[in-house]
Amino acid sequence: GLGWVLILLGLNPLLGEFPLDFLSPESYGFLSWYAFPHIAASRGLMLLALRRFLLVKETYTNLWKDGLVTGLMLLGMCFCQPLTIIVAAILMIASIGFHYVRVWITTKDWKPDGLVLAKFKYGFWSGILPGLYVVYLLIKFTTDDYLLIWNQQTNIKSLPFVHYIFG
Repeated sequence: GLGWVLILLGLNPLLGEFPLDFLSPESYGFLSWYAFPHIAASRGLMLLALRRFLLVKETYTNLWKDGLVTGLMLLGMCFCQPLTIIVAAILMIASIGFHYVRVWITTKDWKPDGLVLAKFKYGFWSGILPGLYVVYLLIKFTTDDYLLIWNQQTNIKSLPFVHYIFG
């Protein structure tokens, strides 16, 4: 971000807060390679899994096996950074949805074609392992006393809007 410009101009702290790039460097992808290798590993595993998902063809015969392999990648991604599963799921669902809409526009038929069904089945098998892990995390973060206290201290108030402009 451009938070360093604020410091050079002597506007630090602006509105009583330090720049965004000093408080939350993980919001900048290139900084994660240096300071947060788990975020870089998570993004890499997500990209590999999404690549496998996008290459699914309706002629695949082992959707469940390939889906479980992709699910292992997504599970590794969840171990590194659990919230990334939301991004991966949204992208997979959007891919299926866009293809379904494209089929409907071209054929005017609501019946999904073979590729939509193949991607849906593949996504289902891909989501089993990370889904179980996310359920486990939800249970632990709502029942474990230590994790409840840890989760409370991770709440960070939002910065003034001008910081996001420079960020």
